[in-house]
Amino acid sequence: MKRESIRVEPISTYLERRRKGPICPIIVAGETVYVSGLPPFDPVTGEVKRLPFVQQTEIVLDQMKLCLEVAGSSLQEVVKCNVYCTPDSSNFDAFNDVYQRYFPVSPPARIFLTVPSWPGEFDVEVDCVAIKCDLEDRSASARDMNELKHLNAGYMRSVALKDVDWFRQHLSDDFLNSNPDGSVVDRAGFIEQIAKPATISNLGYEDERIRIMGDMAIIHARTTYTRADGSASLGRYTDSWARRGGVWVCVAAHVTRG
Repeated sequence: MKRESIRVEPISTYLERRRKGPICPIIVAGETVYVSGLPPFDPVTGEVKRLPFVQQTEIVLDQMKLCLEVAGSSLQEVVKCNVYCTPDSSNFDAFNDVYQRYFPVSPPARIFLTVPSWPGEFDVEVDCVAIKCDLEDRSASARDMNELKHLNAGYMRSVALKDVDWFRQHLSDDFLNSNPDGSVVDRAGFIEQIAKPATISNLGYEDERIRIMGDMAIIHARTTYTRADGSASLGRYTDSWARRGGVWVCVAAHVTRG
Protein backbone atom coordinates (compact mmCIF):
# COMPACT_ATOMS: atom_id res chain seq x y z
CA MET A 1 0.00 0.00 0.00
CA LYS A 2 1.40 3.36 -1.02
CA ARG A 3 1.73 6.03 1.68
CA GLU A 4 1.67 9.64 0.48
CA SER A 5 1.99 12.89 2.43
CA ILE A 6 0.13 15.83 0.90
CA ARG A 7 0.76 19.54 1.28
CA VAL A 8 -2.21 21.86 1.62
CA GLU A 9 -1.76 25.61 1.58
CA PRO A 10 -1.68 27.80 3.52
CA ILE A 11 -1.85 25.21 6.33
CA SER A 12 1.46 23.45 5.51
CA THR A 13 3.31 26.77 5.53
CA TYR A 14 1.68 27.76 8.83
CA LEU A 15 2.76 24.48 10.39
CA GLU A 16 6.35 24.87 9.20
CA ARG A 17 6.84 28.56 9.97
CA ARG A 18 4.66 29.11 13.03
CA ARG A 19 4.35 25.79 14.83
CA LYS A 20 7.70 24.31 13.78
CA GLY A 21 6.36 20.84 14.46
CA PRO A 22 7.02 17.52 12.70
CA ILE A 23 3.50 17.19 11.34
CA CYS A 24 1.89 16.72 7.94
CA PRO A 25 -1.75 17.82 7.59
CA ILE A 26 -2.71 14.84 5.37
CA ILE A 27 -1.51 11.28 4.88
CA VAL A 28 -3.15 9.13 2.21
CA ALA A 29 -2.68 5.35 2.37
CA GLY A 30 -4.41 3.51 -0.43
CA GLU A 31 -8.01 4.72 -0.47
CA THR A 32 -7.90 6.00 3.13
CA VAL A 33 -7.31 9.65 4.09
CA TYR A 34 -5.91 10.61 7.50
CA VAL A 35 -6.26 14.28 8.50
CA SER A 36 -4.26 15.66 11.42
CA GLY A 37 -5.79 17.61 14.26
CA LEU A 38 -4.93 21.25 13.62
CA PRO A 39 -5.18 24.37 15.78
CA PRO A 40 -7.49 27.17 14.59
CA PHE A 41 -4.99 29.09 12.46
CA ASP A 42 -6.13 32.64 11.68
CA PRO A 43 -7.01 32.38 7.95
CA VAL A 44 -5.20 35.64 7.11
CA THR A 45 -2.09 35.65 9.31
CA GLY A 46 -1.65 32.00 10.26
CA GLU A 47 -1.33 32.96 13.92
CA VAL A 48 -3.06 31.02 16.68
CA LYS A 49 -4.76 33.61 18.88
CA ARG A 50 -7.52 33.59 21.45
CA LEU A 51 -10.90 33.54 19.67
CA PRO A 52 -14.47 32.75 20.74
CA PHE A 53 -15.01 28.99 20.98
CA VAL A 54 -17.60 28.84 18.17
CA GLN A 55 -15.26 30.69 15.80
CA GLN A 56 -12.40 28.34 16.71
CA THR A 57 -14.62 25.36 15.90
CA GLU A 58 -15.66 26.80 12.53
CA ILE A 59 -12.03 27.45 11.56
CA VAL A 60 -10.94 23.93 12.59
CA LEU A 61 -13.76 22.26 10.64
CA ASP A 62 -13.16 24.51 7.61
CA GLN A 63 -9.51 23.45 7.68
CA MET A 64 -10.52 19.80 7.91
CA LYS A 65 -12.90 20.24 4.96
CA LEU A 66 -10.12 21.85 2.91
CA CYS A 67 -7.67 19.05 3.72
CA LEU A 68 -10.19 16.39 2.74
CA GLU A 69 -10.94 18.04 -0.59
CA VAL A 70 -7.25 18.43 -1.43
CA ALA A 71 -6.79 14.71 -0.71
CA GLY A 72 -9.63 13.73 -3.06
CA SER A 73 -12.23 13.18 -0.37
CA SER A 74 -14.99 15.22 1.31
CA LEU A 75 -16.93 15.63 4.53
CA GLN A 76 -19.45 13.11 3.23
CA GLU A 77 -16.71 10.45 3.10
CA VAL A 78 -15.57 10.84 6.74
CA VAL A 79 -15.94 7.63 8.74
CA LYS A 80 -14.49 8.71 12.12
CA CYS A 81 -13.74 11.99 13.93
CA ASN A 82 -11.81 12.49 17.16
CA VAL A 83 -12.58 15.74 18.99
CA TYR A 84 -10.22 17.15 21.62
CA CYS A 85 -11.47 20.05 23.72
CA THR A 86 -10.62 21.99 26.87
CA PRO A 87 -12.79 21.02 29.87
CA ASP A 88 -15.55 23.65 29.85
CA SER A 89 -19.03 22.17 30.21
CA SER A 90 -20.51 24.68 27.75
CA ASN A 91 -18.15 23.60 24.97
CA PHE A 92 -19.89 20.30 24.26
CA ASP A 93 -23.22 21.82 23.21
CA ALA A 94 -21.52 24.73 21.44
CA PHE A 95 -19.35 22.32 19.46
CA ASN A 96 -22.33 20.17 18.46
CA ASP A 97 -24.27 23.20 17.21
CA VAL A 98 -21.43 23.93 14.75
CA TYR A 99 -20.59 20.29 14.00
CA GLN A 100 -24.08 19.42 12.81
CA ARG A 101 -23.88 22.15 10.16
CA TYR A 102 -20.88 20.33 8.64
CA PHE A 103 -22.40 16.85 9.05
CA PRO A 104 -26.18 17.40 8.67
CA VAL A 105 -26.90 13.89 7.38
CA SER A 106 -25.51 10.52 8.51
CA PRO A 107 -22.67 11.95 10.66
CA PRO A 108 -19.52 9.86 11.12
CA ALA A 109 -18.54 7.86 14.17
CA ARG A 110 -17.03 10.18 16.78
CA ILE A 111 -15.37 10.49 20.15
CA PHE A 112 -15.29 13.70 22.23
CA LEU A 113 -12.44 13.98 24.73
CA THR A 114 -11.45 16.76 27.10
CA VAL A 115 -7.78 17.57 27.62
CA PRO A 116 -6.29 19.46 30.58
CA SER A 117 -3.99 21.82 28.66
CA TRP A 118 -2.54 22.81 25.27
CA PRO A 119 0.74 24.26 24.05
CA GLY A 120 -1.20 27.25 22.68
CA GLU A 121 -4.09 29.70 23.05
CA PHE A 122 -6.91 27.55 21.66
CA ASP A 123 -9.60 25.17 22.87
CA VAL A 124 -10.37 22.58 20.19
CA GLU A 125 -8.81 20.22 17.64
CA VAL A 126 -10.47 17.64 15.42
CA ASP A 127 -8.81 14.87 13.42
CA CYS A 128 -10.54 12.42 11.12
CA VAL A 129 -10.28 9.36 8.91
CA ALA A 130 -12.06 9.32 5.56
CA ILE A 131 -12.18 7.37 2.32
CA LYS A 132 -11.52 8.81 -1.11
CA CYS A 133 -14.35 9.89 -3.37
CA ASP A 134 -15.03 8.27 -6.71
CA LEU A 135 -12.44 9.23 -9.29
CA GLU A 136 -14.85 11.35 -11.31
CA ASP A 137 -15.53 13.60 -8.30
CA ARG A 138 -11.99 14.10 -7.11
CA SER A 139 -9.20 16.16 -8.47
CA ALA A 140 -10.43 19.22 -10.34
CA SER A 141 -12.90 20.59 -7.80
CA ALA A 142 -10.53 19.94 -4.89
CA ARG A 143 -7.67 21.76 -6.61
CA ASP A 144 -9.93 24.68 -7.49
CA MET A 145 -11.26 24.96 -3.95
CA ASN A 146 -7.78 24.83 -2.46
CA GLU A 147 -6.49 27.45 -4.91
CA LEU A 148 -9.43 29.80 -4.32
CA LYS A 149 -9.04 29.55 -0.56
CA HIS A 150 -5.37 30.38 -0.97
CA LEU A 151 -6.20 33.31 -3.27
CA ASN A 152 -8.82 34.63 -0.86
CA ALA A 153 -6.30 34.53 1.98
CA GLY A 154 -3.77 36.30 -0.26
CA TYR A 155 -6.32 38.96 -1.21
CA MET A 156 -7.10 39.82 2.41
CA ARG A 157 -3.46 39.67 3.47
CA SER A 158 -2.51 41.99 0.60
CA VAL A 159 -5.23 44.50 1.54
CA ALA A 160 -3.90 44.57 5.10
CA LEU A 161 -0.26 44.88 3.99
CA LYS A 162 -0.89 47.31 1.07
CA ASP A 163 0.71 44.82 -1.32
CA VAL A 164 -0.16 46.36 -4.68
CA ASP A 165 2.09 43.92 -6.55
CA TRP A 166 -0.14 41.03 -5.49
CA PHE A 167 -3.17 42.80 -6.97
CA ARG A 168 -1.35 43.62 -10.21
CA GLN A 169 -0.78 39.90 -10.59
CA HIS A 170 -4.25 38.63 -9.62
CA LEU A 171 -6.78 41.23 -10.83
CA SER A 172 -8.22 40.97 -14.35
CA ASP A 173 -7.80 43.88 -16.75
CA ASP A 174 -11.56 44.53 -16.61
CA PHE A 175 -11.75 44.32 -12.79
CA LEU A 176 -14.33 46.53 -11.04
CA ASN A 177 -14.68 47.23 -7.32
CA SER A 178 -17.77 48.58 -5.55
CA ASN A 179 -16.70 50.56 -2.47
CA PRO A 180 -18.62 50.85 0.81
CA ASP A 181 -19.67 54.41 -0.13
CA GLY A 182 -21.30 53.14 -3.34
CA SER A 183 -18.60 54.37 -5.74
CA VAL A 184 -17.17 52.03 -8.37
CA VAL A 185 -13.51 51.99 -9.41
CA ASP A 186 -11.65 50.08 -12.10
CA ARG A 187 -8.45 48.08 -11.71
CA ALA A 188 -6.15 51.11 -11.71
CA GLY A 189 -8.37 53.01 -9.29
CA PHE A 190 -8.57 50.06 -6.91
CA ILE A 191 -4.79 49.58 -6.87
CA GLU A 192 -4.42 53.31 -6.19
CA GLN A 193 -6.83 52.95 -3.24
CA ILE A 194 -4.85 50.01 -1.86
CA ALA A 195 -1.63 52.06 -1.89
CA LYS A 196 -3.11 54.86 0.27
CA PRO A 197 -2.59 54.94 4.07
CA ALA A 198 -5.01 52.63 5.86
CA THR A 199 -8.04 54.00 7.71
CA ILE A 200 -8.66 50.65 9.44
CA SER A 201 -6.41 48.08 11.13
CA ASN A 202 -6.45 44.46 12.37
CA LEU A 203 -8.26 43.34 9.23
CA GLY A 204 -9.43 39.74 9.34
CA TYR A 205 -12.14 37.58 7.81
CA GLU A 206 -14.42 34.74 8.85
CA ASP A 207 -17.45 32.75 7.66
CA GLU A 208 -15.81 32.18 4.25
CA ARG A 209 -18.09 30.63 1.64
CA ILE A 210 -16.88 29.62 -1.84
CA ARG A 211 -19.13 28.53 -4.71
CA ILE A 212 -17.56 27.19 -7.90
CA MET A 213 -19.61 27.16 -11.11
CA GLY A 214 -17.39 25.82 -13.86
CA ASP A 215 -14.96 28.59 -14.78
CA MET A 216 -16.57 31.10 -12.42
CA ALA A 217 -16.45 31.30 -8.63
CA ILE A 218 -17.95 33.55 -5.97
CA ILE A 219 -16.38 34.10 -2.55
CA HIS A 220 -18.40 35.54 0.33
CA ALA A 221 -16.97 36.35 3.76
CA ARG A 222 -17.44 38.60 6.76
CA THR A 223 -14.67 41.03 7.71
CA THR A 224 -13.54 42.11 11.15
CA TYR A 225 -11.48 45.26 11.64
CA THR A 226 -10.66 48.17 13.94
CA ARG A 227 -11.66 51.71 13.03
CA ALA A 228 -9.34 54.70 13.40
CA ASP A 229 -11.09 55.60 16.67
CA GLY A 230 -10.25 52.16 18.10
CA SER A 231 -13.75 50.68 17.88
CA ALA A 232 -14.28 47.17 16.50
CA SER A 233 -16.54 46.71 13.51
CA LEU A 234 -17.76 44.17 10.96
CA GLY A 235 -18.31 44.20 7.21
CA ARG A 236 -18.82 41.87 4.29
CA TYR A 237 -17.35 41.29 0.87
CA THR A 238 -18.25 39.35 -2.26
CA ASP A 239 -15.54 38.65 -4.82
CA SER A 240 -16.09 37.18 -8.28
CA TRP A 241 -13.32 35.09 -9.83
CA ALA A 242 -12.97 33.75 -13.37
CA ARG A 243 -10.63 31.13 -14.81
CA ARG A 244 -8.98 32.68 -17.85
CA GLY A 245 -6.25 30.89 -19.73
CA GLY A 246 -6.20 28.27 -16.98
CA VAL A 247 -5.56 30.87 -14.25
CA TRP A 248 -8.00 32.22 -11.63
CA VAL A 249 -8.22 36.03 -11.66
CA CYS A 250 -10.50 38.33 -9.66
CA VAL A 251 -12.93 40.16 -11.96
CA ALA A 252 -15.14 42.01 -9.46
CA ALA A 253 -15.44 42.86 -5.77
CA HIS A 254 -18.14 44.39 -3.61
CA VAL A 255 -17.31 45.64 -0.10
CA THR A 256 -19.58 46.81 2.71
CA ARG A 257 -18.64 48.07 6.17
CA GLY A 258 -20.66 48.23 9.35
